[in-house]
Amino acid sequence: MENVLKNPKTARIIIWLIVAFAVIHNVYANINGIHQMNRESLCILYTSVPRWLFLIYEHFIELSIVVLIGVFAGVLVENYIKKLKRFFPKNQVLAFIYGSILPICSCGAIPLI
Repeated sequence: MENVLKNPKTARIIIWLIVAFAVIHNVYANINGIHQMNRESLCILYTSVPRWLFLIYEHFIELSIVVLIGVFAGVLVENYIKKLKRFFPKNQVLAFIYGSILPICSCGAIPLI
């Protein structure tokens, strides 16, 4: 399984499937006017599958959209930051100093540096 995910072609296929799935879901919801408040009466999937399965599906859609946006934003930031290579920390102590003076929380400082 690990070798399959390292293949760039497989990764692209998985990403495009997730994008297509999310787009189809959002188009269906927008055309039919389905949102959080009226999904009980309008959504076919909500009425035809068990509630726990629908919630897993709904969370998967929401999470996949957030993850894809995060990946694309991360790639854009990485491409921009590559130009500033000389400011990158060369060791862990310097990375700690950079992280301690940044005005962001500790959860964002470590990945940023």
